[in-house]
Amino acid sequence: MISLIATLMSANAVAASGERPSLAFTQTLHPIRLSRSHRPSLLHPTVLRMNAPTSPEEPSPPAAPPSPAPMTTEQQHSSDSSSSPLSSLPAKERVQQIQREADKYAREAGWDVVDERDIERTQWTGQAGLEVRRVGKSNWMDIPDRWLLASGDAVALLAFALAGRANHGAQQETILSPGVWQTAAPFLIAWFGISPLLGAYTHDATANYKKMAQVLIPAWAVSASMGLALRAVYRGEQPPGVFVVISLVATAVVLSSWRAFYVLINGEETDDGEMKRGNVLDGAKALTNLLRRW
Repeated sequence: MISLIATLMSANAVAASGERPSLAFTQTLHPIRLSRSHRPSLLHPTVLRMNAPTSPEEPSPPAAPPSPAPMTTEQQHSSDSSSSPLSSLPAKERVQQIQREADKYAREAGWDVVDERDIERTQWTGQAGLEVRRVGKSNWMDIPDRWLLASGDAVALLAFALAGRANHGAQQETILSPGVWQTAAPFLIAWFGISPLLGAYTHDATANYKKMAQVLIPAWAVSASMGLALRAVYRGEQPPGVFVVISLVATAVVLSSWRAFYVLINGEETDDGEMKRGNVLDGAKALTNLLRRW
């Protein structure tokens, strides 16, 4: 009895002090529960934890830094552009660099690389196999692209010279006679030397009658005047006023007549170039295309 009272007093003292009870003391308090068959092993985690010596509190591991917020698409684009070497180049050089890289990959893949000049000078009508329109650059390189129109201009000026010589008694001459070419030479040189620079062989020159007149009038006025000046220099004399007036009127008539006929057979377009009236040539091209596909 005295031993039990002493044990209870020791338990109260341990509870008041807040210390962890030892294994022996626990066995004293619970003799039945901690019998031989129920006594925990010294290697049991509970026993090890109870008998472990007290140590100062260890510092908790540092908290992991917060993960950065995901970048938006604009931020990623800005980051990529700032780290890219293209960002330090001007806009024009940047486009050229991208174009060169694209052409390189296209060649490696076996694709045809289209020249930038061909793209700028080409407009597609939207129907396969019918027509490819050349916009033109307002220079002499437009003449080979519009060879039919240029041939008609040359024939028109030769016809003007033939009519003039026939009016002066040379009625036996033809358009291939040397005298006809000699008379038409100053006007041919002036026309093909100046009119291409004024847009006479661009696409707008024959798009419709309105645009044809807008392009033809300044080209004719400058070229015809230059042709008369070249003729005066070649002959060494100033042409009479009547000849000047007749030459200006005649060249305007033959050139405008030929180009109006060209617009007629080629088809007239709207001012914005979106619509085009069908013509005989388009019908023939469509028929040929259908037969080839069939």
